Amino acid sequence: MENQPMAADAPAPEEKPVVAAPAHASSEPRSKAFAFMILLLFGYFGMHKIYLGHKKEGWTRFGLGVASILTLILIVGYLIMLVLAVWTLVDFFMLHLKTTTDAEGQPLAVNKRDAKWEKGIFIFHIVVGVLYVLAVIAAVSLVAFGGVQEKALEEYNSTQFNSSGFYR
Repeated sequence: MENQPMAADAPAPEEKPVVAAPAHASSEPRSKAFAFMILLLFGYFGMHKIYLGHKKEGWTRFGLGVASILTLILIVGYLIMLVLAVWTLVDFFMLHLKTTTDAEGQPLAVNKRDAKWEKGIFIFHIVVGVLYVLAVIAAVSLVAFGGVQEKALEEYNSTQFNSSGFYR
């Protein structure tokens, strides 16, 4: 074999490290109103957290939401539902009153029209929530303290039926 002359050792081009840009860095900022609407529609499943960039918490809540539905036949499903409902309620107030940035620290986009809609939806849900709680309290108090069940049972027992089973 012949000795081939070696090419001059040319300096290798420098390799620049490839740095992945954040998935949302180049696009428009996330909308606070859109995050609020996702919270109202799919907050139980944590979809608003995924939208805001809190992917680990969002997917955890999604898994818990699915697990709660699948385990409704067991008591644990209802317990998970209760925890997720409280967690969603806390997020409802936090997003409206405190959250101003997404997970990457970018400010959430808010314009005047969206702020008005968000405020109106917030007030509407507060009013509906208060009315719901009052209705539950009224129903529980009627059943527990009003003796509705006992009165209905007494009325049923006091009715007289003929031999064919019809009311006289």
